[in-house]
Amino acid sequence: MPAQTDGTLLTPGTTLSIQTVASPSTFVVINGVQDISGVGHDRPTVKRTELQDTEERFHLGRKEGTQVTVPMYYIRHDAGQDECRDHHDSGDPATFKVTYPDSGTRTFTALVLSMPESTPDNEHVMVNMSLKITSDITFVVPT
Repeated sequence: MPAQTDGTLLTPGTTLSIQTVASPSTFVVINGVQDISGVGHDRPTVKRTELQDTEERFHLGRKEGTQVTVPMYYIRHDAGQDECRDHHDSGDPATFKVTYPDSGTRTFTALVLSMPESTPDNEHVMVNMSLKITSDITFVVPT
């Protein structure tokens, strides 16, 4: 199955990982993830209408990474979720990687805007992590 390019993570066997800050750096899977969608960039419109214009004029603004919500089951002491929480607490950007069943990947850097700090350890508790993409997205298509 080819890697999806529409920003969704819905194919069974797809994983979301975060790069660790510990040396040596490696990617660790974030367990419990149910979906990730909207991975990409937006270009806002900038109004450029001048007084003498008879119609409104717009130009495209700078490319910005999208804000992405990642619904997941809360898993206490999951290494991937703990790493996300550490990045949220420090405010440092993190590198994330989506890996598809066909080994295709999408890698990007993002700020962790929100990450629940603690909830009961219950496999039925859903939480939402929010990310703001701050880099280009690197696609690797399997050969």
